[in-house]
Amino acid sequence: MDGEQLSFPSLESSTTETNDTSPRIESLQQEQSNQETWAEGGPPLGDSRHLSTEEHVTLNNESFTITSTDQEKLLLLNKNTELRRVNKELMKLNQDWDQVYHSATTSLHHRLKALELENNAIKQLNCRLLRRDHQQQAAQQYYEQALIQEIKKNEELQNYIQLLERRTQKPETDCKQTSFIPAIHTPCPKSAAAGHPNLPHSKESTYKTSPSLSPAGRSPGACSQGKGQRISFPPGVLGESEQEVQDLKEQVAALRCQTEIYEAEYQTEHTELKHTQQDNIRLRKKREEMRQQVALLTEQLKVYEDDFWKERSDKQMLQRLLLQKRPQSKQPVLVPRC
Repeated sequence: MDGEQLSFPSLESSTTETNDTSPRIESLQQEQSNQETWAEGGPPLGDSRHLSTEEHVTLNNESFTITSTDQEKLLLLNKNTELRRVNKELMKLNQDWDQVYHSATTSLHHRLKALELENNAIKQLNCRLLRRDHQQQAAQQYYEQALIQEIKKNEELQNYIQLLERRTQKPETDCKQTSFIPAIHTPCPKSAAAGHPNLPHSKESTYKTSPSLSPAGRSPGACSQGKGQRISFPPGVLGESEQEVQDLKEQVAALRCQTEIYEAEYQTEHTELKHTQQDNIRLRKKREEMRQQVALLTEQLKVYEDDFWKERSDKQMLQRLLLQKRPQSKQPVLVPRC
């Protein structure tokens, strides 16, 4: 288009020059012929109305010259073509920007959906970890209470064993002290018996004196004869007490094993609780990072949208200016005036 616009004025100038030269040649030829006819003494033949050579030349020149209005029309035509070319380029640029904007928005929307799905998965995992944490805390409290109860029971049983050992180690009594010995009932502590299923509920150690030591089965001179002598218990009573002590020792050993098991379970639960707390902290950090990434992506999307709308408004304004500058009349056509 530019080459055509540039070549058009050159062609017009060449045509004007040829048009200017051809009338001059014709006018010179007519002038010579008129001079010859006037020299011969007669007017030129062929037309009743004769014009002078100068008027004829001026008429020819006026009919074939380009006026200022034609030049303005040519300039407007060139400007119109140039503005059309610029408009096409702007439309192409607008389409490119539309494609870039749509591709960027679609990619950002896909990424945002992926981040939302990942965030939901992290939330679900966090809820599960919180539930597990609460369960482990409840189990920890239960094991702590059970351990404290077992320790108390263990202490009570140890005290009871020491009491029985003291009683078995002191079988000697004075005659004055053994003059009247009722049946000694030493029941097992109810708290220890109720707390341990291994112990029988009706477990009571009953120690009775032999009939020889009772007031009815003793002779009046037994006190004087028994002075300075040891009182011997029947072998059955001592065997029963030793058996009870052995059973209690076995129960204490079993309770110690149970306390060790409870302690080991408590340690494992404590370590698992620490691991879950660390996982929870790591997931919270990751969740914060995801939130920051989502906020950054939303800001980028907003910036892209602002740029897109700004470019679109600028293009619309430029198109309006182009439409305002475009002439309303038809394109000018050069027609030689006669």
